[in-house]
Amino acid sequence: LIDLPPAVSSDDAPAKVFHANTKSGEGGEVLAAGGRVLAVAAKGGSVGEAQRRAYEAVDAVDWPEGFCRRDIGWRAVEREERKGNLGGL
Repeated sequence: LIDLPPAVSSDDAPAKVFHANTKSGEGGEVLAAGGRVLAVAAKGGSVGEAQRRAYEAVDAVDWPEGFCRRDIGWRAVEREERKGNLGGL
C-alpha cells in the first residue's frame, strides 16, 4: 500500500508524485504492481531548493516496503554551488 498524503498529492503541492506500474486495491488505495513505481518532481528557486522539496515529498510518502535513491541531482546541485562560489563565472 502506498499512501500519498495531501502534502504531495494536492494540485497546489510544491512537489508532484507520478506513479506507474501501480494498481487500485479493493478500497481504491494505490498498490505497487512491481518495479520502479514512483517518480517525484519539484520546483524551486534553485536546483538545490527543488532537490530539497522533492526529497521532502519522498519522505512524506508512506510506503514501508518502498526504497528511494538519495543521490538524484547531486551533480546539478554541485554545479550550481560551484557557480555561486565563483560569483556567476
